[in-house]
Amino acid sequence: TGNKRSIRTQRYPIQPNDIIEFDGTIYRAQGTHCKGSRVTVSNGNKVVSLNIKKVKCLFHEKSLFVI
Repeated sequence: TGNKRSIRTQRYPIQPNDIIEFDGTIYRAQGTHCKGSRVTVSNGNKVVSLNIKKVKCLFHEKSLFVI
């Protein structure tokens, strides 16, 4: 009963389903981990973890404009 507050209150710059670019290849972000310092993407059948400082966010899923 009632609404419970989410445990994770920190909002990271890259959210799931954002379009990001790494080394000229475009990926769809699956999520973040390591306190927001790494982002996970799927590369075929493998899930790859990338440093968030080396990726460029091209489109935020929940926004109306391209960054």
